[in-house]
Amino acid sequence: MKNRIKILIGALTIAIAATTAGTAFAKGKHKMNPEHMEQKIEKRLAKMTEHLELTEAQQAKVRVILESKKDTMIELHKNENLTREEKREQFKAAREDVKAQIDQVLTAEQQAKAEEFRKNRKEHKKHKRGKRGKHMLKHMVNELDLTDAQQASAKKIMEDAKTERETILEANNGDRAAAKEELKAHRTATKAKLRALLTEEQAAKFDEMKAKRGKRGKRGKGKKNKF
Repeated sequence: MKNRIKILIGALTIAIAATTAGTAFAKGKHKMNPEHMEQKIEKRLAKMTEHLELTEAQQAKVRVILESKKDTMIELHKNENLTREEKREQFKAAREDVKAQIDQVLTAEQQAKAEEFRKNRKEHKKHKRGKRGKHMLKHMVNELDLTDAQQASAKKIMEDAKTERETILEANNGDRAAAKEELKAHRTATKAKLRALLTEEQAAKFDEMKAKRGKRGKRGKGKKNKF
């Protein structure tokens, strides 16, 4: 029984992190700064060079394209006058513009490879998120003895949370570091929504599992930092 509870706690933590998002924009210091963006550019260029076998001339051109959009992305992220949906649409447009410019640098064969890679990556992420969500729901059903009505409501909460998470990531140009506080806030909100579905007895068990998980996490951090 203890092992089953441990599995559930782990599943809750992983799945909620994978399928939830924040409801408010982060007010603290964001990480979409020039240094952080430069690191992202280097990583993206390295991956493109590896997967598409870019020539040195192509690498130089792609770098110029990515660098030219860096300041635009940073300013867009910092703009507090835009709604999340407006940021999402503008980031999407900027990404499409970058993609179009990069495609002009690539050969037809490289363009086909790039499109296939993007498609596979998107499908992999979708499958991974769906699998984690189903795993979480299954354990909630088993350990908390959810009714059919509770299962249906929990499934709807997880599906909505996944959509909201994708919206927040797009509004932050896919930058999880920059969206960290927003995602953290919504993980908390989603847990609260799930908890609200439970009976008093189920909620008490849910809280107990979260508390035990938190204590183990703190002990783990302490050991990790001890030399």
